[in-house]
Amino acid sequence: KMAEIVKRSSEKAAAVIVMVEAAAKILTEVYDVNPDNIVAIPHGVPDIPFGGEDHFKQELGLSGWNLVSSFGLMSRSKGYDTAIEAMAQVVKEFPRTKLLLIGETHPVVRRKEGEVYRESLQTKAKQLGISDHVLFVNRYLSIEDLIEYLRATDIYITPYPNLLQVSSGTLSYALSAGKACISTPYVYAKEVLKEGRGILVEKENPAQLAEEISGLLKDPVR
Repeated sequence: KMAEIVKRSSEKAAAVIVMVEAAAKILTEVYDVNPDNIVAIPHGVPDIPFGGEDHFKQELGLSGWNLVSSFGLMSRSKGYDTAIEAMAQVVKEFPRTKLLLIGETHPVVRRKEGEVYRESLQTKAKQLGISDHVLFVNRYLSIEDLIEYLRATDIYITPYPNLLQVSSGTLSYALSAGKACISTPYVYAKEVLKEGRGILVEKENPAQLAEEISGLLKDPVR
Protein backbone atom coordinates (compact mmCIF):
# COMPACT_ATOMS: atom_id res chain seq x y z
CA LYS A 1 0.00 0.00 0.00
CA MET A 2 1.09 3.56 -0.69
CA ALA A 3 0.55 4.56 2.93
CA GLU A 4 2.88 1.83 4.17
CA ILE A 5 5.56 2.74 1.61
CA VAL A 6 5.43 6.42 2.62
CA LYS A 7 5.54 5.60 6.32
CA ARG A 8 8.47 3.15 6.03
CA SER A 9 10.42 5.47 3.73
CA SER A 10 9.99 8.39 6.10
CA GLU A 11 11.19 6.31 9.04
CA LYS A 12 14.45 5.58 7.21
CA ALA A 13 14.95 9.20 6.04
CA ALA A 14 16.95 11.80 7.94
CA ALA A 15 14.14 14.24 7.12
CA VAL A 16 11.04 14.50 4.97
CA ILE A 17 10.78 17.78 3.03
CA VAL A 18 7.46 19.30 1.98
CA MET A 19 6.69 22.63 0.29
CA VAL A 20 3.64 23.72 2.33
CA GLU A 21 2.50 23.18 5.92
CA ALA A 22 -0.69 21.55 4.63
CA ALA A 23 1.39 18.73 3.14
CA ALA A 24 3.05 18.16 6.52
CA LYS A 25 -0.41 17.85 8.08
CA ILE A 26 -1.43 15.26 5.47
CA LEU A 27 1.71 13.22 6.14
CA THR A 28 1.11 13.17 9.88
CA GLU A 29 -2.65 12.59 9.81
CA VAL A 30 -3.01 10.27 6.80
CA TYR A 31 0.38 8.54 6.58
CA ASP A 32 1.29 8.52 10.28
CA VAL A 33 4.67 10.18 9.68
CA ASN A 34 6.45 11.55 12.74
CA PRO A 35 5.91 15.36 12.65
CA ASP A 36 9.34 15.92 14.19
CA ASN A 37 10.87 14.46 11.03
CA ILE A 38 9.09 16.82 8.61
CA VAL A 39 10.62 20.07 7.34
CA ALA A 40 8.70 22.63 5.25
CA ILE A 41 10.81 24.43 2.63
CA PRO A 42 8.90 26.73 0.25
CA HIS A 43 9.10 26.09 -3.50
CA GLY A 44 12.06 27.88 -5.10
CA VAL A 45 11.49 30.60 -7.69
CA PRO A 46 13.62 32.70 -10.04
CA ASP A 47 14.21 36.36 -9.18
CA ILE A 48 11.83 38.06 -11.64
CA PRO A 49 11.56 41.89 -11.70
CA PHE A 50 8.02 43.27 -11.40
CA GLY A 51 6.41 45.33 -14.16
CA GLY A 52 7.30 45.75 -17.82
CA GLU A 53 4.12 44.11 -19.13
CA ASP A 54 3.75 46.45 -22.13
CA HIS A 55 7.35 45.93 -23.21
CA PHE A 56 7.13 42.15 -23.09
CA LYS A 57 3.74 42.11 -24.82
CA GLN A 58 5.36 44.06 -27.64
CA GLU A 59 8.27 41.59 -27.74
CA LEU A 60 5.77 38.75 -28.16
CA GLY A 61 3.65 40.56 -30.75
CA LEU A 62 0.74 40.88 -28.32
CA SER A 63 0.60 44.63 -27.72
CA GLY A 64 -2.78 45.97 -26.67
CA TRP A 65 -4.10 42.68 -25.29
CA ASN A 66 -5.08 41.75 -21.75
CA LEU A 67 -3.23 38.47 -21.25
CA VAL A 68 -4.55 35.66 -19.07
CA SER A 69 -2.07 32.79 -19.01
CA SER A 70 -1.28 29.35 -17.66
CA PHE A 71 1.71 27.15 -18.41
CA GLY A 72 3.08 23.66 -17.93
CA LEU A 73 3.04 20.29 -19.68
CA MET A 74 -0.47 19.96 -21.10
CA SER A 75 -2.82 17.26 -19.83
CA ARG A 76 -6.43 16.95 -18.71
CA SER A 77 -5.30 17.69 -15.14
CA LYS A 78 -4.86 21.37 -16.10
CA GLY A 79 -8.57 22.15 -16.40
CA TYR A 80 -8.05 24.19 -19.56
CA ASP A 81 -11.53 23.35 -20.89
CA THR A 82 -12.92 25.36 -17.95
CA ALA A 83 -10.57 28.23 -18.78
CA ILE A 84 -11.73 28.35 -22.40
CA GLU A 85 -15.40 28.34 -21.36
CA ALA A 86 -14.65 31.19 -18.95
CA MET A 87 -12.85 33.15 -21.67
CA ALA A 88 -15.96 32.99 -23.86
CA GLN A 89 -17.71 35.02 -21.15
CA VAL A 90 -14.83 37.40 -20.48
CA VAL A 91 -14.39 38.53 -24.09
CA LYS A 92 -17.99 39.70 -24.27
CA GLU A 93 -17.06 42.49 -21.88
CA PHE A 94 -13.32 42.70 -22.61
CA PRO A 95 -12.83 41.83 -26.30
CA ARG A 96 -9.10 42.64 -26.20
CA THR A 97 -8.39 39.70 -23.90
CA LYS A 98 -6.45 36.61 -24.89
CA LEU A 99 -5.89 33.31 -23.08
CA LEU A 100 -2.35 31.90 -23.42
CA LEU A 101 -2.00 28.15 -22.84
CA ILE A 102 1.75 27.67 -22.78
CA GLY A 103 3.54 24.34 -23.02
CA GLU A 104 3.78 21.16 -25.03
CA THR A 105 1.65 18.09 -24.36
CA HIS A 106 2.94 15.92 -21.53
CA PRO A 107 5.10 13.18 -23.11
CA VAL A 108 3.21 10.37 -21.34
CA VAL A 109 -0.11 11.80 -22.57
CA ARG A 110 1.29 12.18 -26.09
CA ARG A 111 2.43 8.54 -26.14
CA LYS A 112 -1.02 7.33 -25.08
CA GLU A 113 -3.31 9.56 -27.11
CA GLY A 114 -1.27 11.97 -29.21
CA GLU A 115 -2.65 15.51 -29.33
CA VAL A 116 -6.29 14.54 -28.71
CA TYR A 117 -6.68 16.80 -25.68
CA ARG A 118 -5.10 19.88 -27.30
CA GLU A 119 -7.21 19.35 -30.41
CA SER A 120 -10.35 19.07 -28.28
CA LEU A 121 -9.50 22.41 -26.67
CA GLN A 122 -8.97 24.00 -30.07
CA THR A 123 -12.34 22.61 -31.20
CA LYS A 124 -14.03 23.97 -28.07
CA ALA A 125 -12.56 27.45 -28.69
CA LYS A 126 -13.78 27.33 -32.30
CA GLN A 127 -17.27 26.20 -31.28
CA LEU A 128 -17.47 29.07 -28.79
CA GLY A 129 -16.32 31.53 -31.44
CA ILE A 130 -13.16 32.58 -29.57
CA SER A 131 -10.35 30.96 -31.56
CA ASP A 132 -8.74 34.39 -31.95
CA HIS A 133 -8.78 34.77 -28.16
CA VAL A 134 -6.98 31.52 -27.28
CA LEU A 135 -3.30 31.16 -28.15
CA PHE A 136 -1.63 27.75 -27.82
CA VAL A 137 2.14 27.96 -27.40
CA ASN A 138 2.92 24.34 -28.23
CA ARG A 139 6.55 23.99 -27.19
CA TYR A 140 8.72 23.39 -24.17
CA LEU A 141 10.04 26.79 -23.06
CA SER A 142 13.45 27.66 -21.71
CA ILE A 143 13.40 29.46 -18.36
CA GLU A 144 14.26 32.70 -20.20
CA ASP A 145 11.31 32.36 -22.61
CA LEU A 146 9.00 31.35 -19.77
CA ILE A 147 9.91 34.46 -17.78
CA GLU A 148 9.27 36.59 -20.87
CA TYR A 149 5.73 35.20 -21.17
CA LEU A 150 5.17 35.61 -17.43
CA ARG A 151 6.30 39.23 -17.51
CA ALA A 152 3.85 39.91 -20.34
CA THR A 153 0.99 38.30 -18.37
CA ASP A 154 -1.68 40.33 -16.55
CA ILE A 155 -3.54 37.50 -14.81
CA TYR A 156 -2.26 33.99 -14.12
CA ILE A 157 -4.65 31.06 -13.60
CA THR A 158 -4.40 27.46 -12.43
CA PRO A 159 -7.92 26.02 -12.87
CA TYR A 160 -6.81 22.52 -11.86
CA PRO A 161 -9.64 20.06 -11.03
CA ASN A 162 -7.50 17.89 -8.70
CA LEU A 163 -7.86 19.55 -5.31
CA LEU A 164 -5.31 17.21 -3.66
CA GLN A 165 -2.34 18.70 -5.53
CA VAL A 166 0.31 19.67 -2.97
CA SER A 167 2.74 21.63 -5.14
CA SER A 168 2.71 23.87 -8.20
CA GLY A 169 5.90 25.30 -9.60
CA THR A 170 3.92 27.29 -12.17
CA LEU A 171 1.87 29.08 -9.52
CA SER A 172 5.02 29.75 -7.51
CA TYR A 173 6.70 31.31 -10.55
CA ALA A 174 3.67 33.50 -11.26
CA LEU A 175 3.65 34.76 -7.69
CA SER A 176 7.36 35.52 -7.91
CA ALA A 177 6.65 37.63 -11.00
CA GLY A 178 4.09 39.66 -9.05
CA LYS A 179 1.10 38.46 -11.07
CA ALA A 180 -2.54 38.56 -10.03
CA CYS A 181 -3.35 34.86 -9.54
CA ILE A 182 -6.66 33.00 -9.70
CA SER A 183 -6.81 29.31 -8.84
CA THR A 184 -8.98 26.44 -7.79
CA PRO A 185 -8.50 25.61 -4.09
CA TYR A 186 -6.12 22.69 -4.35
CA VAL A 187 -3.92 22.10 -1.30
CA TYR A 188 -0.94 24.15 -2.50
CA ALA A 189 -2.98 27.08 -3.85
CA LYS A 190 -5.06 27.37 -0.68
CA GLU A 191 -1.92 27.92 1.36
CA VAL A 192 0.14 30.18 -0.91
CA LEU A 193 -2.78 32.38 -2.00
CA LYS A 194 -4.28 32.94 1.44
CA GLU A 195 -4.32 36.33 3.19
CA GLY A 196 -5.21 38.19 0.01
CA ARG A 197 -2.31 36.96 -2.11
CA GLY A 198 -4.69 35.60 -4.74
CA ILE A 199 -8.25 34.55 -5.56
CA LEU A 200 -9.73 31.06 -5.16
CA VAL A 201 -12.61 29.76 -7.31
CA GLU A 202 -14.53 26.48 -7.40
CA LYS A 203 -13.23 23.77 -9.70
CA GLU A 204 -15.00 23.29 -13.05
CA ASN A 205 -16.95 26.54 -12.57
CA PRO A 206 -16.29 28.66 -15.69
CA ALA A 207 -18.87 31.29 -14.70
CA GLN A 208 -17.08 32.02 -11.42
CA LEU A 209 -13.67 32.02 -13.09
CA ALA A 210 -14.95 34.46 -15.73
CA GLU A 211 -16.42 36.70 -13.03
CA GLU A 212 -13.12 36.91 -11.17
CA ILE A 213 -11.06 37.54 -14.32
CA SER A 214 -13.45 40.31 -15.38
CA GLY A 215 -13.42 41.73 -11.86
CA LEU A 216 -9.64 42.13 -12.01
CA LEU A 217 -9.73 43.63 -15.51
CA LYS A 218 -12.20 46.23 -14.22
CA ASP A 219 -9.84 47.09 -11.35
CA PRO A 220 -6.24 47.51 -12.59
CA VAL A 221 -5.12 48.91 -9.22
CA ARG A 222 -6.20 45.74 -7.46
